[in-house]
Amino acid sequence: MSRRTDQTRSAYSGGFSLIELMIALMLGALITTGIVQMFSSNQRNYQMLIGQARLQESGRFALEFMTQPVRMAGYGGCFSEEGEARNVLNGAQPPFEFDMLTSLQAYEATSTTPATWSPALGTLPTGANGIDTAQIAPGSDVLVVRSGSFDYLQVIQSQAAGTGDLVTQIPVDVTQYDAGDILLVSDCTKAAIFQVTNSATGGGRFFIQHSTGGGVAPGNGSSDLSGNGSVFDVDSEVYRIETTVFFIAPSARLNNVGVSPMSLWQKVGVSAPVELVDGVEDLQVIFGVDTDGDNAPNRYQTFQQVIDPTNIVTVRLQVSVTSVDAVSGQGDGLLRRTFSKTIAIRNRV
Repeated sequence: MSRRTDQTRSAYSGGFSLIELMIALMLGALITTGIVQMFSSNQRNYQMLIGQARLQESGRFALEFMTQPVRMAGYGGCFSEEGEARNVLNGAQPPFEFDMLTSLQAYEATSTTPATWSPALGTLPTGANGIDTAQIAPGSDVLVVRSGSFDYLQVIQSQAAGTGDLVTQIPVDVTQYDAGDILLVSDCTKAAIFQVTNSATGGGRFFIQHSTGGGVAPGNGSSDLSGNGSVFDVDSEVYRIETTVFFIAPSARLNNVGVSPMSLWQKVGVSAPVELVDGVEDLQVIFGVDTDGDNAPNRYQTFQQVIDPTNIVTVRLQVSVTSVDAVSGQGDGLLRRTFSKTIAIRNRV
């Protein structure tokens, strides 16, 4: 082997120079930075996509949860005339949770600072299983919907008189028709809101009594359901009254930055409120009013502007939803979108 070859090999086996090492480190740093940036960008894109999907999901679910109760507002069998049911209970108006004389109601947000509504929220049920009205989102409406339950009881024997027991099929859960419960009975010509004073099962039938008084407030002012002695005949139907309140309040959980997002809540009857959909921060409600008797809305108004609630034929709901978790570096990091839906009231169109 020649001397020149040995010198060349020695030169190549001497390692990296300082300049070569610095260039290698710089290239490695550039590649690492690029990988980190690509990973961060992909992560942001993923979070953004998750946030957008969450928007769609929350908006769809919120409107879906409210659609069915609104569509069936005022339902009471083949008799569904707003305000024309006979109130057998003591007092001019049934208790809030059982007021089938008013199938639709809204509390219109009139100011955010201070937070005010018309009418005032004081008539909403509070106390045990009630609504903490101080938590309701300022500027957001509150919607109240009432109807008869779908699992009604069929009357299988005509009343002996207007004051006689209602004789029905035996319910699956007899505890839902105990003394003190307030029910609706209807046929195609009349309806009555009354309080059960006693109930019993016998001979394959279920007997519902409705005597005057009853010992539990408000009690019945009369035992005559029709008011004129006429009876509820076979095929009349007995319903539990379901009042559903939709409102916006803080969620029971925190998002990824430690903040409680607003959520859509629901209270049914005398049960405690439950959280339905988190990320819903606003609810606005307007009502389609039929002014010419063709069962189609001629104008949309707030509930306070509606002169005769029996002319409401549609309800337009608008919800503003967020991504719940922060996904961007702007503002509070939340994505926002508004969804709306117009619902026809089945008994009025």
